[in-house]
Amino acid sequence: MSKAIEALRVQDYPYLVSDPISYLVKTGRLALRMPLWKAVDILGVDEHVEDIVIHAVVNERYPPPKLVEKTDVSRIIVSFHAALLVLAALPQWYSKRFALVVAKSSGEKLSKLGDRELALVARLMGIDVEVHDRNPLRIPYRSYRGRLISAEYNFSLHYIDYARWTRRLSGDPRWKITNQLLIASRVFVDRDQLARLVEEAISKRIEELIDRYSSSLIQSGQLPHPLDLVKNRVSEVLEKEAPPPRPFMGGARSEYKGPLVLEAFPPCMARILEEARRGANLSHHQRFAIATFMISLGAGEDEVVDVFRNVPDFNEKKTRYQVQHLMGARGSGKKYLPYNCDKMRTLNLCVADCGTRTPMQKYFQNLREMRSPRREGKAIIGGPSRGARGDSQDKQ
Repeated sequence: MSKAIEALRVQDYPYLVSDPISYLVKTGRLALRMPLWKAVDILGVDEHVEDIVIHAVVNERYPPPKLVEKTDVSRIIVSFHAALLVLAALPQWYSKRFALVVAKSSGEKLSKLGDRELALVARLMGIDVEVHDRNPLRIPYRSYRGRLISAEYNFSLHYIDYARWTRRLSGDPRWKITNQLLIASRVFVDRDQLARLVEEAISKRIEELIDRYSSSLIQSGQLPHPLDLVKNRVSEVLEKEAPPPRPFMGGARSEYKGPLVLEAFPPCMARILEEARRGANLSHHQRFAIATFMISLGAGEDEVVDVFRNVPDFNEKKTRYQVQHLMGARGSGKKYLPYNCDKMRTLNLCVADCGTRTPMQKYFQNLREMRSPRREGKAIIGGPSRGARGDSQDKQ
């Protein structure tokens, strides 16, 4: 494993190292084994640790400029893993955001790798991929001046492995396995697709490393010095520059002041809402589905924006712009319609057979049942806006 990692610029991929001290000792970069916190003290990288966390969480970029300026491999690896240890002592939302930022930033480096280097990173991240650069699968897709233009697929992986790494992406038709090139149980992918799968694996790996450090913190009871001081300084900055999102619809239902009846949400939208509340990294189609659904039922901009506050890549300015765009307040002025049930099934977002054509129909059906005399006494919060109609979106 160490030899494979050494074949790359390991400083660009510090998450490939699962045990930083053992790795550095084995490669001769550290003289003897020691606790991670002691390595931080000896190498004097506490400021690097602080910069890594703040730059990723606040500025959404990794690595911070100071980390790549004349910094050796041992300092980069120790700093990165010490940052994970600090994150393990902070609210979980920061960990998810950090993992997502590092994964996306790594995508730029991945795009510059050769096919075999990219495949090596993928394998080190647990993706069992084969390289076909000498004999790629070529699929003609257009003709230009009498010549056939072909798409090249230089990589393949077993369909089970493909399904595993596209679990979060499967709501997008572009990633559904039924829309891929499947030959002899192997899914063929191009460079961009493989790089995207590696990003998913990087995010997962970082979250797993933070969970491991979190377990060690539970056993020890607290962060050792000097990382405890780093954590305190980082906390002060993050509370000011990137405070954790406030819970959305997470407590008593009476706390919700919007126009919707939450208990009437159809199963598909209730599922997306719950995932957003837990801080899951929602797919594009999940975000579009819940936003347009709520907008069409009369929810205001603030209520819709609040849905996404726990999502790891939440950016209020960008989210408001996108919500305003969906509402027709920006751009062409077009108000976007929510998905119907057929579309939800196609996107793998349907979770129950409700017997309706649209999630909005199910919402109003649930609403009528809740307000019927037989359900008298059931707690109802708010109500749909007068302009909302259950049958207005059937043709989306």
